[in-house]
Amino acid sequence: HPKYWGVSKKQLEDFEQKVRVAMFTGAIRGQPDRTKKRYYPQERFDDPTIGPNMHQVNAGLIKPRTMNHPELPGLSYAVLCNLATGGLRCDLFFSHAWDEGVFEFINNALKAWPDECKGAYICFLANPQTHAIDPLLGKNVTDSPFYRVLCTQPKPRVIMLANSNTPIHSRWWCILEAFLAVLQNFNVSIAGRSLEFLSGAL
Repeated sequence: HPKYWGVSKKQLEDFEQKVRVAMFTGAIRGQPDRTKKRYYPQERFDDPTIGPNMHQVNAGLIKPRTMNHPELPGLSYAVLCNLATGGLRCDLFFSHAWDEGVFEFINNALKAWPDECKGAYICFLANPQTHAIDPLLGKNVTDSPFYRVLCTQPKPRVIMLANSNTPIHSRWWCILEAFLAVLQNFNVSIAGRSLEFLSGAL
């Protein structure tokens, strides 16, 4: 069940170091060509407080580490981290845009992480990234991992993470996550610069 696809705070901290090593070795690469679909400014990629976006991290780090696992090929990064213990239950849910810098995301997430929460659902780490996304999401939104985690008991804490690149309300999944959280009277908070919820990139 997706409610066990969590990562711990320590595992998120360790993931940041893995990203920095992958950048140093060239495994994670930028896309500074404005004509390409995944264009991302090189100055943001190189900024140690912002870093590559999730698409670049996924291609250069997550997919290579999870694709060929001997027991469960194609498992998610979160499941890989907690395979020996049968997964980590999610009592925290981060909603974010995917197009923000990974270091900006991690910094905001770690600062906002409540002390009482042990495992966080973070979609780029929780969901398997080497499989086609449509079968994972299902034919109905209620089949999606996002929905299933947000409908578990006890209710997870929900944190909406702003970023300096893309306003999260421009992503349909973030709108759905916020709607579900409010509808069910979740404990919802925001992290990052509040102004960026209104404007995205300044």
